Amino acid sequence: ALTQTGWLDFVAGSASKNGTVVALGVKDLERALALAPRNAGARLYYAIVAASTPGQSALARRQFTLLLRLHPSQGQLAVARPFLVKFHLKTT
Repeated sequence: ALTQTGWLDFVAGSASKNGTVVALGVKDLERALALAPRNAGARLYYAIVAASTPGQSALARRQFTLLLRLHPSQGQLAVARPFLVKFHLKTT
């Protein structure tokens, strides 16, 4: 549930340019990862958030690298693919 609320808050806050809501979303995603660090879904969303945040490219690359180690589903890889290309990360 934290993963979903975090992602939804991040997207809604970004769309409305509401930094408070964005920050709540990020905190929920961080808590989701703290509770379940091997959850590929939470890792994927957190990586996308990092990639979408100015100045967080290094964090995003680390998160996508960790995501690949978790053996994400084909659907998750499809969502991640544009970012994996951007960061020159291989899926195999």
